Amino acid sequence: MIYKLNRLRFNDITKVKGMDLIICLVQKDGLLVFLSNFFDIKKETLFTVSITLFVFWAGTSINLLINYFKENRLRKNYKHTINLLLSDLARVCKKQYLASISDLKTYSLLDDKTIAVRQMIYAPLQFLNKMDYSLFIKYYVRCCNKKQKVKASTRLFQVIGQANIFERDNQEKINLYLNIIKPLQETYIKHMLYLEVFSETIDKLEVSDYDFKNDLMEVFTLWNIKHTNNSFRNSFTNLVSPLIHVVNRYPQESTATNLISILKECHFAYSEMAHIDVSMKEYFKIFAYNNKRVYRDIEIILCILNNKKKKEDVLRRF
Repeated sequence: MIYKLNRLRFNDITKVKGMDLIICLVQKDGLLVFLSNFFDIKKETLFTVSITLFVFWAGTSINLLINYFKENRLRKNYKHTINLLLSDLARVCKKQYLASISDLKTYSLLDDKTIAVRQMIYAPLQFLNKMDYSLFIKYYVRCCNKKQKVKASTRLFQVIGQANIFERDNQEKINLYLNIIKPLQETYIKHMLYLEVFSETIDKLEVSDYDFKNDLMEVFTLWNIKHTNNSFRNSFTNLVSPLIHVVNRYPQESTATNLISILKECHFAYSEMAHIDVSMKEYFKIFAYNNKRVYRDIEIILCILNNKKKKEDVLRRF
C-alpha cells in the first residue's frame, strides 16, 4: 500500500510505518516526491535547488582538494629548499673547521709575513636569514614529535644567529689584527735594514774594547750563514737576540748607543708580534670549533625535523 504524503509534518513522519516509508522513498521519483510534499514546493523547484546544492558542494570539495595539493606541494618545496640551504651551510662550516685546524698546525705570524688562514664564504646565510619562524614551524612541525621539533626549530634559529655573529666577528677580528700587526712589521723591518747598514760599518767602528767588535763581527758572520729566510723568528733568533747579548756584555761601549736603540725597537716589535701570534691562534682555534658545533647541530636538527633515524646521543642534546 502506498500512502500519499500531503503536507506531512516532521512529527507525523514517525507515525508512518517503516516499511511503507521505505517503499515510498525507493520507488521512481519517490525521494523527490517525498521532499516536494514535505517542504510543500514544486518538484521542478526542488530539483533545481538540489542540482544547485550539488554543484556548490562538488565545487567546494574540488577547490578544497586542489588547495590541499597546492599546500602540500608548497610545503614539500619549502622543506626541500630549506634542507638544501641548511645542508650547504653545514658543509661550508665543516670545510671551514677542517681548513682552520689544518692551517693552525702550520700557520705562524713569526714565520710568515702574511696571515695564511683560509676563509670560507657563508653564502647560504643570506637566504636563511630571511626565514620566517612562524612559517618554518607551520611547515616543519607536523605529525609526531611536535614538542621535540619545536625545540629543534628554536635551536636552529639560534644556530643561524650564532653563525652570523662569528662570521661577522671573524672579519672584524682579522681587520683588527691586521691594523695592529702591520705597523709592528714595518717597525721591525725598518730597523732590520738599519742593522744591515750597521754590519757594513763595523770595520770602521771605534771601540774601547776590541773584543766587542770581534763579537759583533762573529754574530753577523753567523747570521750570513743562517740567513736562509726573512722570517721574523729567524732574524730575531739568529741576529737580534745575539746582538742584544753582546751589547749587554759591553755596557761601557759608548759607540753602541745607536745599536742599542735599534735593538730595543726590534725587541719590542717582535715581542708584540709574538703575543699577537698566540692570541690569533687561540682565536682561530675557537673560530674553528664554533664552525664544528654549527655543522654538527644542523645535522642533528635536520634528522629530527625530517623524522630520520637518530642515535641516542643525538636525542640527548635536545
